[in-house]
Amino acid sequence: MNKETLRKLFLEKRQTLTPEEHKIRSEKICNQAIEIIQASKFKYIHIFLPIDKFSEVDTQPIFDFLIHSPDHFAATSKCDFNNGSLEHFVCDISTRFATNKYGIKEPINGQPIQEKELQLIFVPLISFDRKGMRIGYGGGFYDKFLNKCLSKCVKTGLALTPPLDNIDYSESYDIPLDNCLTHHALYNFIK
Repeated sequence: MNKETLRKLFLEKRQTLTPEEHKIRSEKICNQAIEIIQASKFKYIHIFLPIDKFSEVDTQPIFDFLIHSPDHFAATSKCDFNNGSLEHFVCDISTRFATNKYGIKEPINGQPIQEKELQLIFVPLISFDRKGMRIGYGGGFYDKFLNKCLSKCVKTGLALTPPLDNIDYSESYDIPLDNCLTHHALYNFIK
């Protein structure tokens, strides 16, 4: 089974979650993420906003916590589909958003921020393994993004399903996660 087949299989599996189960799992993941943020010294935190058609973890509670926190800055991204990259913006309660043609909610105003300033990044994924490798959506946006971050930046996946034992189809440019949150546990991969 190749990576594309795994991607399709796990996206289909995720779609079988009932709305109630999706909500319960998302809430547990978000509550854990907020606890991690509160217990840390991270100031600049990047959070993805969910793509509804892919039934991603609903990260809105994390985003809402961050934009109302006096101790943190919330950053999120805008896609540049011409070169497969992400631009990042610090958001606050006055930030306006628009949904692009792919169903991704993006800021239309906000303060630009460079990758090297980010300290904690919550990473979207379809599935992950016990070594911190992930299956994303295949565009390479996050691998390019994470490659520009400082090595001390913490990369945390948010997953609705438990890990696979091993993803055999990792590429040399794939950036592993430091840890991953599910509704059951926090998996650490830092060696």
